[in-house]
Amino acid sequence: MLLPMGEAAQTSKMADQHSTNSTLRERVVEHVFVGEALRTLWRWGIVNVEVLRSEFDAHGYDLVMARRRVVRHIQFKTGTSRRPGDVSVAWALAGKPSGCLIWIRVTDGLDMGPYFWFGGAPGSPLPSLESYEIPLRATHNKEGERPPRPNHRLVPGKAFEEVKELEDVLVRLLGEFRYEVKTCVAADLSAADLDTAAALVKNGAAVRGDTKRKLQRATELAAARCRGQVVGVGAIKVKNEDRARNVAQSSQFQFPPETPELGYVAIDDHHKDNGLSFRITAQLLRDKKSAFFATTDDKYMKSTLGKAGFSRKGQEWQGERGQLSLWIRPAAG
Repeated sequence: MLLPMGEAAQTSKMADQHSTNSTLRERVVEHVFVGEALRTLWRWGIVNVEVLRSEFDAHGYDLVMARRRVVRHIQFKTGTSRRPGDVSVAWALAGKPSGCLIWIRVTDGLDMGPYFWFGGAPGSPLPSLESYEIPLRATHNKEGERPPRPNHRLVPGKAFEEVKELEDVLVRLLGEFRYEVKTCVAADLSAADLDTAAALVKNGAAVRGDTKRKLQRATELAAARCRGQVVGVGAIKVKNEDRARNVAQSSQFQFPPETPELGYVAIDDHHKDNGLSFRITAQLLRDKKSAFFATTDDKYMKSTLGKAGFSRKGQEWQGERGQLSLWIRPAAG
C-alpha cells in the first residue's frame, strides 16, 4: 500500500529517529519500565523492592531489581518489530545468580508491549547459553572485518517467551505477589475453598485429625488468595482451656488457660517464601488487644511469630514431628 507523501515522510523520519537514537530510546524505556513496575507493585501493597542501575554496560546487565531473597540482574533490549530477532547476550549475565533479558516492543510514541522474556524462575540463573552461536561485532575493524565476540552468545528470537502484560513480567522477575488476604469464618467459604484450605493444613503435617472440622470450629480464619484461588490459611482456634493447660505443662510456662490460640497456618508449596505466613498472622491479629499463644516446630513459623510480636517462652518439648516451642504475644496496652 502506498502512503501519502506527508505520511510516508513522517514514517521515514520516525524510523530514522529510532535508528539514530536507539541508546536514548532504551534509556527512556528503562526509566518508564521501572516507574510502571514500581507503580504496579505499589498497587498490590509491595513496597520492599530495591532498584539499582549499572553505571556502564560492562557486565551484561542494565538494572538490578531485588525483593526478599530474589536478586535479578536484567538486560533490556527494545525494538519496533513484532518479535525480537537474534539477540546478543553477554556471557557475564549467565554468571549472575538470577540473570534475565527482557526485549520490549515499543511504538513510535514509546508505548511498551508486548514483552519478550528470556530467563529462569526467580532465584534461578539464566538458561544455558552453551548451544548458541558466537556473534560478530556490529562494527568493522580497520581490516574491514567484523571480529567475533567470544564473551557473547546469539540467542534466537524463538527462545523468548511472549508476555502480554507488565504484571506477568513482574511475576517472572520477582515471584508471585498478587495476593489478597482477608479474614472470614468457615461458613463464608465455598465448599471447594474450604476443602482446599483443609487440604493445605493437612499437607502441612502439623495437625492431626479432621482438619476441615477444625477450621469449621475456628473462631476466625484468614484466607490468602491468588487470582481467586485459596493458597494459604490460618486461624484463631476455638478456645480450649484443657489444651492451653497441657501446653503450659509441657513448656513449663504458666499462662491463663483462657488465652486464645493462633494456629493452622499453612501455605501452598508453590506460594511459599512470599511472606504469606506473616500476612495471614498479621491479618488475624489486626485490631485485637488480647494475649495470644501459638506452638510450632517450624523455623519459618518461628520467624513469622517473632515478627508478629510473639516471644518464645519456657522449654521445648517433643511433638509428633519435632521439638515444639511455646510462643506468647502479650496483651496490648
